[in-house]
Amino acid sequence: MKRIPTTKNIIILFYFLLFISFILLCDYFLFWYFSKFLSYKYLLLGIALSSSVFTFLILNNITDIIHTLKINVTKGKFLYHEFTLLLVTMCLGVLLIIPGFISTVIGLVLYPTPIRRTVAFFIYKVAKNQIKQWFSLFISQLL
Repeated sequence: MKRIPTTKNIIILFYFLLFISFILLCDYFLFWYFSKFLSYKYLLLGIALSSSVFTFLILNNITDIIHTLKINVTKGKFLYHEFTLLLVTMCLGVLLIIPGFISTVIGLVLYPTPIRRTVAFFIYKVAKNQIKQWFSLFISQLL
């Protein structure tokens, strides 16, 4: 069964891409501004190091969350809040992979687990029905 994208999904994707492009434009401006004071080599090295280190940390968190989800699903527990935490952590990983200052700062702010859990809780409160649909699709692929 093919899933046809609705207008709401297309609008959400458009706003997400607009948000990402705004971050990239701000990152470019900051890179240009700081390049007046520092060498391009040091800026690029710092961006590459921060992106690679935090991507490794996020991948470990994602594998831990998926492992927890697998264990709970096999026990018959459906933890929608853990799935929402997985989605927030994956978005955080995207922000940390994008090279730049602002995306890295947003990623660092969201990196501590209590903050991610709080953000995931509010997202689950707002989009409960959509999260449950995505969870069922995710579980069908996971098992």
